[in-house]
Amino acid sequence: MDDVDPLRAPPLDKVLETLIKRSESGQDVRLRDMLDLTGSRVHGILILLLALPEAVPLPLPSIGAVLGVPLILISGHLALYGERMTLPAKLLNRRVPGRALAVMGKYGRPVLRWMERLSRSRIPFVANRERMIGLLAAVISFLLFLPIPFVNVPLAMILSVLAWGMVQRDGLFVLIGVAATVALALLAMLVGMAALEALDRVLEW
Repeated sequence: MDDVDPLRAPPLDKVLETLIKRSESGQDVRLRDMLDLTGSRVHGILILLLALPEAVPLPLPSIGAVLGVPLILISGHLALYGERMTLPAKLLNRRVPGRALAVMGKYGRPVLRWMERLSRSRIPFVANRERMIGLLAAVISFLLFLPIPFVNVPLAMILSVLAWGMVQRDGLFVLIGVAATVALALLAMLVGMAALEALDRVLEW
């Protein structure tokens, strides 16, 4: 897949509109179709589009389990091989659920339009750290796959920001994603420590 300039690639909200129309007409939409329409950074595009439905705080049963596996595989592939290596055909032939596309279209397109206005190519030594981004994305994708309450939305938001930074070659978005990951990890540690301390007090009582 050619690595085209994101400024000349079709806007992602338009890509989503095309995919949703295909799905509503009864056609299967596969990961490969997303790439055919974008022609830009393969892994980043797929991670972004698959993370968006999880970033919406709506009750969508089993979406995490359905999208979690390809997210882990794509992120892991990026961490191991970088963006230049083509994804396996079996992975690209995976079908994208119509309800996930509907959520992306309704809630994701306005966000994408807003983010496109803010993005530009900057801080390239951060934006081009593809394997580092892939490793972090793989860890977040694995946590998304687990049935952990209350964390799916913030994790998916962070994953979307990281992927967006890579797609747009915008190192600022990547740095925001990394900082948010560290902050969330610290918050989880503090909550865990507080819970253990409370449990000790209860047991002592």
